[in-house]
Order: sequence, then structure tokens, then C-alpha cells
Amino acid sequence: VLTAEASGIPPAITCATHLGVPMIYAKKYLGPGDRNVFAREVVSPTRGAEYRVEIARRVLGAGMRILIVDDFLAGGRTAEALGEIAEEAACTVLGFGFAIAKEFTGGRRRLESHGWRVDALVTVESLEGGAVLAAIAGGGLVGLGTHVIGGGGIGAVPSTFLGVGQAFAAVTERRQIKAPV
Repeated sequence: VLTAEASGIPPAITCATHLGVPMIYAKKYLGPGDRNVFAREVVSPTRGAEYRVEIARRVLGAGMRILIVDDFLAGGRTAEALGEIAEEAACTVLGFGFAIAKEFTGGRRRLESHGWRVDALVTVESLEGGAVLAAIAGGGLVGLGTHVIGGGGIGAVPSTFLGVGQAFAAVTERRQIKAPV
């Protein structure tokens, strides 16, 4: 399980613990670096700055199967950087799992344009008229059902592994909700 510091760590560590696999997190730095790392520059519209996402070369090995987990998907720039780093390290990107994805910000399209699978527990469709319109995934992440992913370092586990631990697996139905902003 791979994520970026800091807000991605709680869902990623929960997911990794549930799966019994390691969790790796990328560090974020401002400015250039001269470390022995895989790195990407990321422009953050919310921060109004550019930063580097770095992962030490010694922790990503060729052939590793990587699941990228984070709390929010908005523009998808950090997630895209993590996927590119994983592929540069000759790892296989199994997919991306997010607690919440904002559909109207283009992040899902950005990641899917690479051919990566993207799922979320809660998909925010819109923020209109003072209400949040969201879809909640049933039994794991949207569209996963009972698909099993096998082989590699993770082994055969039910698809709910993309849900960040047992708490997310407890969501049992897909429904539309409206809540005040």
C-alpha cells in the first residue's frame, strides 16, 4: 500500500494492516533535492505551490504490486505522481482507492487516462445549492463486487481490500445522500 504524507497515512495504514501488507508513504518537500529517490514535481492548486513527492529507491522494488490509497481525490496530481513513480520503479499499479472522490474536479479522469483503476467509498457528485450530493459504495468500493485479485506479493484477497480496513467494508448499500455543506 502506497500513499503520500500526511493525510493519506491513516487510511493507508488501516488498509495495509487489514491486508497484512506493508505501507509505504512518500515524503513531500519544497524545492529541489539531491537524495537517492524516485521523485515527481507536483503543482498544488489548493496550496498555491509546487512540491516534490519522493520515495526512497530502496523501498520500491521491481515487480512489487502497489495499491495507492489516499483520503481525498480532487485534481489527482499527487496520486498521479505516485502511480508514475511506482511504474518508474517497475512496480505494477493495482489501482487507487480513496475514501472520498470529488467527481467534478477531474482527478478520476486524470488517473483513468493512464489506464489505472480508480475506486472510492464516497463519490461526491456535486456541491450545489448548499448540499453535497454523494454516492456511497456498497460492500467496499464502487463496482468491485466480489472480484478477487490474486498472485504477487499481496496474494488472493477479496476486492474489499481496496476499502481502507474493516470500517469501510461495513458500508453495505449504494445510495444517494444529501447533507448540508
